[in-house]
Amino acid sequence: MTSPELLQAYIDYPLLFDFYAYNDMEEGWRNMSKQCNSLAELLLRKDCAKTLLDYYSKNGIPDVESSSNSAKSYFKIRAIEIAIGSKELMQYMSMEDGKKAIKVMLNVLKYKQKDTNSYSVLDTSVLTTTGGRIIQNFSKEKIAKLSSKNKDKIIIGIEKGLALDNDSFDELLVTLNDFASN
Repeated sequence: MTSPELLQAYIDYPLLFDFYAYNDMEEGWRNMSKQCNSLAELLLRKDCAKTLLDYYSKNGIPDVESSSNSAKSYFKIRAIEIAIGSKELMQYMSMEDGKKAIKVMLNVLKYKQKDTNSYSVLDTSVLTTTGGRIIQNFSKEKIAKLSSKNKDKIIIGIEKGLALDNDSFDELLVTLNDFASN
């Protein structure tokens, strides 16, 4: 199977929604990468990051117009975002890939914040984890520059995939925007 075919098999995996049944996203990710053979194989491919980023760039904003597909589409995109932020994928991602991923994620977040029917705290926790891990991987000095008031909360949010309070999330957004634009 090609990498795009493996990606399609991953997002069509019948138990994909079980991803969210765990205590945190990291635990869900570990279990999903063991259970889903197509995901396990995709993570071994050198073009894994490119495949995920290409799909995400084209499909990052779910089709919320079609009510029958909106929930499925939403969770498939979240599964892609979580995969992009996985520690396994970081070994294949270039800094430019990381910047591209963050730019798309920030655009998706802006879109979703305008549509309160499709925006949830899950969106902020996924962005915290994925964007934060990209920054940790490529720009540790940006993490070091976070304010002492929010730094520990942000680091825990990144590691566990947790939503942040508004002040911490706003500071992380500034950091993500700065990283993506430099």
